[in-house]
Amino acid sequence: MAKSLVYRILYKYLTEIGHALYCSDHYLRLIPAQQLLDAKYMENHSIAELASRCGLSETHFRRLFHQLFGCTPTEYRLHKRLLRAKDLLLTGEYTVAEAARSVGFSDSNYFARMFRRETGMSPTAYLRQMSPTDEQT
Repeated sequence: MAKSLVYRILYKYLTEIGHALYCSDHYLRLIPAQQLLDAKYMENHSIAELASRCGLSETHFRRLFHQLFGCTPTEYRLHKRLLRAKDLLLTGEYTVAEAARSVGFSDSNYFARMFRRETGMSPTAYLRQMSPTDEQT
């Protein structure tokens, strides 16, 4: 009975180690694509270009990227753009249209739709929620 328990624990431990190494190895393969998407989030990069940078086929690249990041490369880039836009809006130095253009959106209406999809609110509502109130009691 105790021997069985030890084997199950050992199996679970080795399985988790194997999974961690598998994910780590694959993550390392995807770093060139992630770095490109992080550094040049305003540019559109094809799956072929990203996969090539990682030395993977497009199909394998897509599958690994989604498995490790939980989204497609396009969604990843969009998320990066919107994070940067949030930062710009919070500075108070950019209008919604200016922030949209600064992160690569040529259409501020499309930007607002994507912003709402990501955050659940419009850029203007986001600013109102994040701005400190001037009321004092």
